[in-house]
Amino acid sequence: MPPNVRDYLYAGLLGATPLFLIAGVVMLWNASSFQGYVGALMVLTLAACSFLGARELKPAQRMDMRALLDYFSGKKPRQDGPSASNRPSS
Repeated sequence: MPPNVRDYLYAGLLGATPLFLIAGVVMLWNASSFQGYVGALMVLTLAACSFLGARELKPAQRMDMRALLDYFSGKKPRQDGPSASNRPSS
């Protein structure tokens, strides 16, 4: 999927989530029959699907951020012994 379309779809799904959520809660509150409750639950399910779809389309973080985080958190590579740079000069 082209990144441009992915960004627009992500924004659209993320924007639709609160709309479906509000509509579902209002429908659930005003429901007076079994069909009304089922319809409200279906709209709430659409809100959940919209949120999960947006989460799947969320732009991935770059791997550089993980390396930077490891660097600042103090994780060091495993050192079993003195390296060539740590040996005393003759």
